[in-house]
Amino acid sequence: MLKFYKNASVMKKLLISPIVMTLMMTVIVVSIFINVTSVSSKIDDVVYDLAPDTDTAAKIMENIYAKRLQVKEYIKTSDDRSRQKFSEYAEQLNSLLSKAKQDIAAPERVMLLNEIISLNKQYDNAFFNIVVKDINKRNQVVSETLDKLGPLTEKTLSTVMINASRGSNLEASYNASQTLKHLLLARLYVFKYLDSNMDSSEQRVLSEIAETETWSKTLLDSLYEEEQLSLTRQVMQNMTQYKEGFEETVLAIKDRNKAITETLDVIGPQIAQNSSLLKNSVFEAMTLEGENAQTQLIKTEVVIIIVFLVSAIVGMFISFRLAKGLVNPINQINASIDQLAKGELTTRINLDSEDELGQLAKNFNRFVTELQQLVTEISSATERLSTAAEETSNITKETSENVFKQQNETSLVATAINEMTATVREVANNTEQASLAAAEGDDHAKSG
Repeated sequence: MLKFYKNASVMKKLLISPIVMTLMMTVIVVSIFINVTSVSSKIDDVVYDLAPDTDTAAKIMENIYAKRLQVKEYIKTSDDRSRQKFSEYAEQLNSLLSKAKQDIAAPERVMLLNEIISLNKQYDNAFFNIVVKDINKRNQVVSETLDKLGPLTEKTLSTVMINASRGSNLEASYNASQTLKHLLLARLYVFKYLDSNMDSSEQRVLSEIAETETWSKTLLDSLYEEEQLSLTRQVMQNMTQYKEGFEETVLAIKDRNKAITETLDVIGPQIAQNSSLLKNSVFEAMTLEGENAQTQLIKTEVVIIIVFLVSAIVGMFISFRLAKGLVNPINQINASIDQLAKGELTTRINLDSEDELGQLAKNFNRFVTELQQLVTEISSATERLSTAAEETSNITKETSENVFKQQNETSLVATAINEMTATVREVANNTEQASLAAAEGDDHAKSG
């Protein structure tokens, strides 16, 4: 890496800082994207999964309580509208359970849901196949047997009692009144039993029916008119049917009550509890996901701040190092040039780099080396020239002395020449004079 940095050009070095900052920003963006995606996933879980599941669980619990309320209402009033409402709630609940089974995936909630579905089937089965059936049976027997035979038998006994009284059969009239009294008591406690379902009322009904049957036999023995006997036998037959109807009603009520106490009242709270647990589980999961999303957001903020600070510090550090890495060589080159300007030819730039500044330093060093060599050569040449000049000066001095000497000698020669010239001239003059004298002598001779 260091070698690459040394060999990299200035342009590449200048690009390092923005590239690093870009990478840091990319890290920030990627980190934000990852964390936001995670948060978005958690929010999607809450919005598209847990929130609908919570709503479904709440509706399941609501329908369960609505069903139980309709069961209580139906048991209390035997109103078919309550049964119809129960059926509607049961259908809605089954639809909600099917939807929940498709949507809910958490193992613990799936287990709760399966238990709710199983218990709900048992609850519906107990209600429709036992409670409703027994209540219908009870109502049918009461309306078709007890409510018909009771008043009919009462009316028949009243007729027998009135006829016996009119016929002055006081014994038969008394027996008829006792039979009627126990019949009325039996009917009274039948109503009490139908209302309270208490065993004491049941026993009292059976006791009063037995008394009614006993007094009916006594009444029969005290009568002698065929019409009265026929009516009394009809009373006895009615009481047998009345007793059978009551016993059948008791069986239906006890079977219904058993289904209520051992199934509905046991399973109902279990279903309600499980539905509450299911709702709470989904709600807690939704709350947890919300908290996780909040935590993830906080983590995202922290990561962004940390990465930003690290990026800023690293970016500043890299920028500082890069700036220093560029400024220092420039300062070094500048100082070397200043030393060179002062005439320090031994200065060199020690820059271990292959970039443009490194090339500049190498070229500078080569230039200074060449300049130093040139100056050295010039200095050497100057020394040689100085020596030659000194020698030339000596030669010139000697020459000057010789010239001066020759000049002196020449002056002497010139003087001698001048003297010789004067002598020659004198000789010439003398010669000329001699010549003239000779000529004159010759002339004189000739003329002579």
